Amino acid sequence: MTELEKAWQNARSIESKEEHTRAAIIGRTQRGDRICVFYRDASGNYWYETRFWNGREEISEEEHIFGRRLRNYSRRRR
Repeated sequence: MTELEKAWQNARSIESKEEHTRAAIIGRTQRGDRICVFYRDASGNYWYETRFWNGREEISEEEHIFGRRLRNYSRRRR
C-alpha cells in the first residue's frame, strides 16, 4: 500500500487540524473537478483538503459552494 493510499483511508479533514500543527503535502488525487490534497504531520497523522477545478483555476471548496471566500483565515477570533 502506498502512502497516498494509506492517507486516503485514514485522513481527517484539515479543517479539524489544530492551527499550530504543521503538515507537508504528500500527494493529490483528482476525480472529475474534485481535487483532494493529502498532508502528513510530524506525528504521522494524515489530513486532506478538498479543492475544485473550475475550468480556469483550482479553488477552495468554500469558493466552489458559495462563489466566494467567506472566512478570513489570517485573522482568527480568540
